[in-house]
Amino acid sequence: AHHHNVPLYRYILSMALPNIVVLFADNLGYNDIGVFGSNITRTPNIDRMASEGMKLNNWNSAAALCSASRAALLTGKYPVRTGVYPGVFKPGAASGLLPDEVTIAEYLKEKE
Repeated sequence: AHHHNVPLYRYILSMALPNIVVLFADNLGYNDIGVFGSNITRTPNIDRMASEGMKLNNWNSAAALCSASRAALLTGKYPVRTGVYPGVFKPGAASGLLPDEVTIAEYLKEKE
């Protein structure tokens, strides 16, 4: 339903843009969720998302380390080019992804 506090052209443009959900987990095996064949773990919500949307069957992480692989996903760069690799940022770390890095979220916002 159209929300009246949003201009109609914005609402129409938003209808054409996809919703993107990336599930990015450490140490998750290919068949650890139902949609990819798990007989042990029940994942009905993830299975439903896969059946209603696009399911990608291949993925190669840019790094074996969590912080580096996430930096690559967010920026589209090799982790070493983000300044993150080979580190791992712990909760409360004083540093992280450089503030001037452009992320996929910012690129997607440009389409609005």
